[in-house]
Amino acid sequence: MISRIKQRGMLLNPFRFGASAGGDPHWDKVALLCPFTDDLLDYSPTPKVVTAYGDAHISTAQAKYGAGSLYMDGSGDYVSVAHDLQLNMTGTDFTFEGLLYWPSGASEGQIFNKDGVSGASYPQYELQISGGVMRVFIGNGAGVSPSGVSVVASVSAPRDRWFEWAIEKYAGNIHLYQEGAHVGSTSIAWMYDGGKPLLIGVQAPGVSFFNGYAQHLRLTRAARYLGHAYAPASGPFPIG
Repeated sequence: MISRIKQRGMLLNPFRFGASAGGDPHWDKVALLCPFTDDLLDYSPTPKVVTAYGDAHISTAQAKYGAGSLYMDGSGDYVSVAHDLQLNMTGTDFTFEGLLYWPSGASEGQIFNKDGVSGASYPQYELQISGGVMRVFIGNGAGVSPSGVSVVASVSAPRDRWFEWAIEKYAGNIHLYQEGAHVGSTSIAWMYDGGKPLLIGVQAPGVSFFNGYAQHLRLTRAARYLGHAYAPASGPFPIG
């Protein structure tokens, strides 16, 4: 049951996180940038409406950068980003990345899910922690039978500390990264577009809630790492 809804869609001061103009060579291709350090806003060049459900909120209990992070308690908490054509990755390379803090004893669940409906359709793209590892699913059909490909990380997802993750579509392959290391990949043919919101912290309303903290979610309509291991970011993702 939804206990509280908060909507945010304004772009405030994009430089208050210490980023400088021109810091991101792919800035014009950034479709979503949510620092989640002290608000629930999207700071991308074309900001989307971000809505929190349940008691999803900025908590000061954990933060890699800044004063706080998005906290979801695993019971009714998630964030929804309004559907936008820029969030449809069926016809482009892309990189989706961010930071997570997964506490000991916290439940597993969805990090994000685009277009999936439990029991009705499989997602265009999703990331979850299941069986103690990061798992990516790329859907290529709208039916209830499994239709798509999975990538399972070759290492466990750490607990009780911040870690960086990324998924990347590049040259017909999906790559999964954890703390800059390349931990899995597979080839894909095509992806399904369902035209639904991007959900953060849940598979679909009421299903597979994530329990933990998140910061600096960035979705770029370009491949940043070209299928290779990379050095994790040493600071917040730049805005501009």
